[in-house]
Amino acid sequence: AQEPPDEDEPHAAQHAAASRPLLIHCNKGQSRSPMLALLHLALQRKALPAASFREADDAFRGIYPHYNPGAGIQRFVSEHWSELIRLAAAPF
Repeated sequence: AQEPPDEDEPHAAQHAAASRPLLIHCNKGQSRSPMLALLHLALQRKALPAASFREADDAFRGIYPHYNPGAGIQRFVSEHWSELIRLAAAPF
């Protein structure tokens, strides 16, 4: 039997820990969902460089050519990159 999810652990982390696929989607697949996928790959899976948003962004563009983030979400993530890395490293 499958264990119930831990309510304190983010949903994406639960899927990663169980090696289960994770579906992230939005209306057009260009901005919001790809940005969440970029964050997940860089900060949780360590599959993209995380030293800077620019490095992660450039690497993600190489694997998902439809990525076209809106100016607002791109600016927010870029300005808060250090904080996002710190939060991703914190225990649940």
